[in-house]
Parts: sequence; structure tokens; C-alpha cells
Amino acid sequence: MAGLNRILSRKRGAEGFSVWHIWLAVAMVTAGTLLPLAYWPGLMTQDSVRQYWQALHGGLDDWHPPVMAVLWRQFIPIWFGPPPMLLMQLGLMAGGFFALIGWSAGLRRSRLAVGIALCALFPAQVALMGEVVKDSLMTAALVASAGILALVHGRRAVALRTLGIILIVFSACLRFNAFPAGLPLLIAMLEPAWRGSWRRMTATALIGTAILGAAIPVSNRLTGAKSSGVELSLVIFDLGGITRNSGVDVFPDIGVPHTIESNQKCYSPVKWDTYSWWAAPLCPINFDDVKRHFRANHLSPYGYWIRTVAAHPIAYARHRVAHWNINVRFWIHKEPSYIVKPKMAANPWGLYTYASETTRDLRKAAEFTAALPTGWPCVWMAVALGVLLISRRLETAWLAAPLAASTLLYGLGYLIFSVASDYRYHLWTVAGSAIAAMIAGSDLLRGAERK
Repeated sequence: MAGLNRILSRKRGAEGFSVWHIWLAVAMVTAGTLLPLAYWPGLMTQDSVRQYWQALHGGLDDWHPPVMAVLWRQFIPIWFGPPPMLLMQLGLMAGGFFALIGWSAGLRRSRLAVGIALCALFPAQVALMGEVVKDSLMTAALVASAGILALVHGRRAVALRTLGIILIVFSACLRFNAFPAGLPLLIAMLEPAWRGSWRRMTATALIGTAILGAAIPVSNRLTGAKSSGVELSLVIFDLGGITRNSGVDVFPDIGVPHTIESNQKCYSPVKWDTYSWWAAPLCPINFDDVKRHFRANHLSPYGYWIRTVAAHPIAYARHRVAHWNINVRFWIHKEPSYIVKPKMAANPWGLYTYASETTRDLRKAAEFTAALPTGWPCVWMAVALGVLLISRRLETAWLAAPLAASTLLYGLGYLIFSVASDYRYHLWTVAGSAIAAMIAGSDLLRGAERK
């Protein structure tokens, strides 16, 4: 605090540093953190309700990250319901943004601080941070790790680096496709000696990929989570897409007559849910029947999936591109799903949120801005690619480039590892790319001013 006070005590310095810009940035981040509290005690989706039930009663499975349920369980004796998880994800998000603002102030770049703070006020992000769900928690952990990365640059700071690595590994435990997001940040978080040459960089990348890729299976085992067959959602979705685009029945024989016609009615490139057990009406080709078939015949779902994709690569590619197009909002005419739910999912504990003018306005603003190009994940992926392409010209490439690579790789991962198109999946894509863009833009403007 003393160091920050010394920085803020200087009214103006080189390059137009303004203390008021810093306080404005702090106020903006504070607003971005407090506004989601309008959803108090924290919106819970059906996914969150299931996780909280397991946190209360045990019987963990791997359909949703068991690490989140185990963490939630620790708070139950202190505070019932979603408030502790809501406050934790908001605290991580605010901590990351405040760290980035402090770093900007240390560089005497107050305009950059304001630009970064703007990223905390994106309406869709603000609304989704009021929802207690794995995607919001993952994004908060990654923003916090980005803030730590800014602070440790040029310093040994073993404790801070260790905390940053823990947050990155934690984020990889929350989504099965999160490891590409964590890898660039993990590499950047390590001491420079780990990436001092191409050989070391390659070795570090391979080790990092192995660690982050193993985060979910290892955490599942450590928490004792039972297998739910969650991997079948991806397999069934892709089998449905291949059948639809090839005209060939590629499903295992589960006794469904006229499979191609049945699949025609069930398949949608938007999401896999039409094959689930909660779909209404139930599709003749459904999760439970496919799961029983694989288990009864001792078949590996992924092995069957790989063989099918190899036999029908064009049909698979058409299905995947169609889904990804919707997922990243590239060429669509209507938003495929809500941004944030207007109320708490039904639950047995009587938990609910108050509908207010603030929550209604937030939801409307989130839906409006997410429908604009500035809210499309594909646009922010293009921005991230642009940052990477010009990174050699950037003074702070050591921070902007890992952030851009993280968001781009994470967004590209949905080309293969995705079964639905909810906007919350791309919360990190938008947030991380926006921060990287602000940093890169500040570097470019700074360079232009020097000329």
C-alpha cells in the first residue's frame, strides 16, 4: 500500500500520468464487482443446483467439476447457499483487475489503467459474474492469474508465482477443455530459465500440457467422484452430426428403427441436449441407451468416436464447423440461448433471487451488447490473433501475448471440444482478449507518441 500511495501522490508525471485516471479505474472495477451483487445471493443454474446438492449430501460424480463441489462444501458450515462462492469469484475477479491497475500505475500509464478497468464493466460479463457457475469461477481465476503475472514480471516473487500457478491449475479443474487457456499463462508464470531456449520452451510446454490436461482426471480421482459417462455427450453429439451430414447411420446398434430419420428430428447443431435424458420429448437415440450399450459391450466411447470420425471426416468437419459458427457467433441471425437466466433455478432449499430493476437492466444490457460485434466471441478471437501477430512490436508483449494466446487457444478448442453454445462458455475469451487488446493498444499509442 505504501508503494501505491507514493505513486498516487504524484499528481502528474511523464507521459501525462494522472492520479484521477487511477482512481477512476479503481471506481470502475469496484462498480463492475458490486453490480453482480444485484443477483444476491447468487444465481444458481440447474448445473449449480446439482453441484450444491452433492456438496451438501456427498455422492460426487464427474458430470460437473467435483473440485467446485468439494470447495463449496467447506463453506457450508460458515454460510449456507451460494453467497460464499459468489463472493469468492467476485473477489478473484476484482483482485486480478486491481493488480493490473496497480501494475499500470507503477508504469505511470494511467490511461492503460482506465482501459483495463473498462473490461470489468462489459455488461455480459457483469451479469454472468452474478451467476455461480464453473465458467464464471474459471474466468475469475484466470483474471486473477493475469494480475499476478503482471506483478511478478522482473521479480523472483516465488510465493506470488506459486499462487498464480495454483490458480491456473485450479481453472483447468473446472472445465474439461480449459487446459489450452491455462498453458500460455502457466509458461509465462514460470521463471524465465524455464523458457530460455526453444528446447526448454518445448519441454515446458509439453510438461505444462500434461499437467493441465491431467487436472480433471486427477481431481476426479482425488475427490472420489464417480464416473457419470459425461464424455458420451460429446460422442453422441458428434455421432448425430456425422449421421446427419453423411446420411449414414453411425450410431451403435441400440435397437432404434429408422435411426437416420429419428436423428433427423433430434439433431441440432446448437447443442447436444436433445439426446439427453431431460429432453422433452425423449429422443429415441438417447444418452442412457447409448451408455448402456457401450458398457454392456465393453466398448470405449472415445475409441468408437475416433474410428467413426476417421471413417467420415467430411461429415464430421461439416458438423463441427456448423456448431462452432453458432458457438462463436460468427454467421447467425439469432442468439441461440440466453446470456444470464432471469431467476434462480428451482431448488429444494427455497433459495431465490429478487427480480429488481437493476437485474432486469443488467440482463437487457447483456443481451443487447452480446448481440453486437463487440460481444461476439469470434471478434475477440480475431483481436487476440491480431495481438499475437504484432506482439514483437509491443513493449509489454510478455503479458499481452500470453493473454492473447490463452483466449485464442481456448476459443479454438471449442471447434472440437464443445457440445453446447451458451455464451458463458466464452466469458474468458471475451474478458482475456479485451484486456490483451487494451495492453497492446496502449503500447502502440505509446510508441506513436514517442515518434
